[in-house]
Amino acid sequence: MTINDDAREEALRESAALGQADKVLFYLETVGVDIDAQNKVNGWTALHWASSRGNAEIVSLLLGHGADEKLKNFKGQAPVELAKRDEVRELFTTPPLPTATAAQPQRPPTPPPAFVPAYLATPVSDLLFSVPVSEQPGFASAGRRAVAELAGPVSAPRPEPTRPAAPVVAVREEVSSPATQKPSTATAAAPSNPHPPQLVDSTRKDLIVHNGIPHKELLVYINYRDDAQLTGAIFVSVGSTIKDLVAQIDRELLAGSGDLTRLSRHNGAFAIRVPPGQWEQDALLHFHGPADAAVVHIKIISEIRIR
Repeated sequence: MTINDDAREEALRESAALGQADKVLFYLETVGVDIDAQNKVNGWTALHWASSRGNAEIVSLLLGHGADEKLKNFKGQAPVELAKRDEVRELFTTPPLPTATAAQPQRPPTPPPAFVPAYLATPVSDLLFSVPVSEQPGFASAGRRAVAELAGPVSAPRPEPTRPAAPVVAVREEVSSPATQKPSTATAAAPSNPHPPQLVDSTRKDLIVHNGIPHKELLVYINYRDDAQLTGAIFVSVGSTIKDLVAQIDRELLAGSGDLTRLSRHNGAFAIRVPPGQWEQDALLHFHGPADAAVVHIKIISEIRIR
């Protein structure tokens, strides 16, 4: 069993999970990177991730470089036991243990999943979250220009959508004289809204339509972005504000503790704070990129006073 805190080995597991063969090969050929390194939280190796995700190419690549197919995670599972596709199981020399003594019925091939999370369907192809930018494969010699390309241009402000003019409503004036006075027309004044709704393009590829309403899957981390700090995911509907997002995170992931004190958007390279002054804005105007995730900070529960 090998459990290290080497960021390159965490990047190897992440690349295997995302199916990025070029980055897996890069780390396999890097001196000092243990192919069988296990995550300190769950004991998963790169082979566990590739087998679980059904990626035959990555499984074959890891086995070809000597990955230990008998190494078990902290739940006692070998990589082959996590495979969900026959073509992946066939790559292992050790078959999975049967769950009963009776002959196992032949199961039809598992169809591809109908739903793939947005962060897996459109991963950031040139970014590994666990490794500094200067150590990314293919970025070491590109210097500051690569950092600028990785961060991307600042998003241009979205054009204000054209809204229909307020309807003209006929208003009959009640007067006592003269009796022959004709009704006049006036424009009904629309009520003022200090925070007008900000529209988001509902045809974006990273949105998931549920009950006719587009949603975006958003991963939520505690304090900083790392596998060990991942607390879960929420589905943010189009039209939700940052304030709604904070309440949803507190309700669904923090058991309504009310301990959330700060919210940041992590774009895969940097954490950008979302101050309270922007909490009335549309959440998906901030969390719009495929690699965007929410990082929340919670307050310390107790304070010790020494008398």
